[in-house]
Amino acid sequence: MNARVFTNSVAETHRKWLAKVLKIDLPIYNRGIDLVDDKIGIEIKCRLKKYSHNVAVHHYQLAQFRRDNQNKELYWAVLLYDLTKDPKKISKANLERFVKDRECWFLEWDYIKDFEVHYPITGPYIYIRTKSFLDMQFKKVEKDGAIFHIPKESSLEARLLA
Repeated sequence: MNARVFTNSVAETHRKWLAKVLKIDLPIYNRGIDLVDDKIGIEIKCRLKKYSHNVAVHHYQLAQFRRDNQNKELYWAVLLYDLTKDPKKISKANLERFVKDRECWFLEWDYIKDFEVHYPITGPYIYIRTKSFLDMQFKKVEKDGAIFHIPKESSLEARLLA
């Protein structure tokens, strides 16, 4: 599978998987935040572990998704994963079975608000350096073959332990 198709396909694979784990119904069509229900909203940023030094966030998402999802707990889900096979040799139809070693950090929405905004040709972007949150205090939960790092006293804990 070519790189662009793989990136889009694996993002959708992770979105469906995380929705199932967190018991969030997937909308048929959603142009906004990746996962949302009446209480919570989650924007997922996924990267292969070997490319996980930075995660890009479109700068507009920070304010727009907050406006669109008022009165909800909002999180960035930084999901790192590995594959059992080279992406070029994986078909779209069976992508999920080649995903392994998922690890997901849920960051509170405002965590990135003070990060520097960068202006490449395709930007503006905020780059979350994964090492910026790896040492933060999270509650660690293992479920569905993955490791989740959730903020303490978050409603995500009840969803993951249910």
